[in-house]
Amino acid sequence: MAVLKLNNVTALSETGGVATFGTPSSTLKYPAGHIIQTVHSTNNTPADSTGNTLVTCCSQAITLGSSTNKIMAQWSVPFSMYVLSSGTVYGGFQVASSGTGVTVETKKWGSYSSSGLYGYAVGTSVTEKFLKGVHTATWIFTPDTTNETTITVSATGYSTHKTSVNYEGGDTPYHNHSQIILHELQV
Repeated sequence: MAVLKLNNVTALSETGGVATFGTPSSTLKYPAGHIIQTVHSTNNTPADSTGNTLVTCCSQAITLGSSTNKIMAQWSVPFSMYVLSSGTVYGGFQVASSGTGVTVETKKWGSYSSSGLYGYAVGTSVTEKFLKGVHTATWIFTPDTTNETTITVSATGYSTHKTSVNYEGGDTPYHNHSQIILHELQV
């Protein structure tokens, strides 16, 4: 067994041909911006939203090694918007953090009012409207805790307009499932 110590602190050890760094939260501090851990999940359950009701696209929990570290969230959500009436079709997305002792943060794509969340819109002069796409984004969260933090991406339709996520029969490169990736970033 080999051990590399700096000022009597184990920075690197080797046992049976496997090298191990010291514990990041106690004996080893990575440079700012370094990714400490990565977790991810996918969701292929179809969901529809109308009437400004949020439906979950994808969600993932992470527990940070230090309360000063940040979470970089990246996600992709296949979606479609459809309406059989005249007028413009509206829909949108939001991402939010949650958890016990977590500094809650919410980001909405589009404008939000008491009427709804609008991130995407389709035409005004045709009777039947349909939009299909993939919503992708990245956001940095500062939960200020080492408690488990959950990041959830949601979608909504406006009024009678329908927004569908993870829909079956789509032809997006993500094959009808949402995915979310969370990285713990050293500060």
